[in-house]
Amino acid sequence: MPDDTWILRPQDLPEGFAPDSDTWYAPRVCGTFKERAGWHGCQMPEQLLGRIIRTCSNEGDIVLDPFAGSGTTLVVAKKLGRKYLGFELSADYAAQIESRLEAAHVGQPLEGGAEPLVGGKVPPARAKRA
Repeated sequence: MPDDTWILRPQDLPEGFAPDSDTWYAPRVCGTFKERAGWHGCQMPEQLLGRIIRTCSNEGDIVLDPFAGSGTTLVVAKKLGRKYLGFELSADYAAQIESRLEAAHVGQPLEGGAEPLVGGKVPPARAKRA
């Protein structure tokens, strides 16, 4: 694919999102999703961060998030048994992150669907281009 091409939805290229491919489909965390923290405009999906953290670290390793924002990376690291270190300039965001971390437990399941293309997320009629 050319460098300036982005595939944003599986219905745009259904064969490009196979489990063994190098392209991941991860829907954004919409305002209606129950995992939405509700106070940060750019929250990442826990399942996406979980995939990255599992790939790049082992239990007990330290996960660093220098721009902690909503704290999702730190929460996911905690749930996956990693140590975590985050930095956040906003005192309000830092307080929200601390609250989220207190509520998270090691071994707790990650929020969101592990398989975003399963369970009717993409209607079959729209999965193929006309």
